[in-house]
Amino acid sequence: MGYVSRLKVHIYEDIFVTIQKLKTMGYKIFAAEITEDSTPLMQVKIPEKWVLLMGHEGYGISKEILEVCDEVVHIEMQEGVKSFNVGVAASLLMYRFKYSI
Repeated sequence: MGYVSRLKVHIYEDIFVTIQKLKTMGYKIFAAEITEDSTPLMQVKIPEKWVLLMGHEGYGISKEILEVCDEVVHIEMQEGVKSFNVGVAASLLMYRFKYSI
């Protein structure tokens, strides 16, 4: 429960402007989504500076946003399982991103 106080939260008006600004600051932008060319989580090369975008549980992340991200990543799942709850998915992804550097 104490980790919430350690999170750096920022609110921005325009996601496209924000993504471009973060890229100029040296961040690699990852989107969590299942696509034909998304990278399996265990194969992702995680840089020191990263941003992870999570989408809506029902709608995912729009194609327009995916196109401006550096890489799309998905969690490998058991056959027949389509997706995880966004909270569970975010937890798995952030744990891997945090502890693979």
